[in-house]
Amino acid sequence: MAGVTGILGMPGIAIYSATKAAIIGLTRAMSTDYARLGIRINAVSPGTIDSPMLHNFFATQSDPEYYRRAFDEMHPIGRVGTIEEVANVFVFLASDEASFVTGANYEVDGGFGVKGEQPQDQPH
Repeated sequence: MAGVTGILGMPGIAIYSATKAAIIGLTRAMSTDYARLGIRINAVSPGTIDSPMLHNFFATQSDPEYYRRAFDEMHPIGRVGTIEEVANVFVFLASDEASFVTGANYEVDGGFGVKGEQPQDQPH
């Protein structure tokens, strides 16, 4: 499990972003090491996902609803993702339909990585 922060880098979370980038690099390197053994290695990079981690973030904000709307709006698809949407990519990668996929990084981010915006501080 990598993350879109490993692709974009994000201010204020450099170490977290670096670990996610390392997972992507490790995935690519290991995929060539193990491909001939029939072992496929891929990464999934979720964007903002409606999860307990996100709910905890919102709970720490002075106006959680503002940030919820801002996170939805910063995704070209118009909303944050669901845990099930990320899980579906893992199911695909574990299936025979992905038998020729290795060394890939799947961005499951509703277009966030393309747009690359971050929520702005709430206006006062």
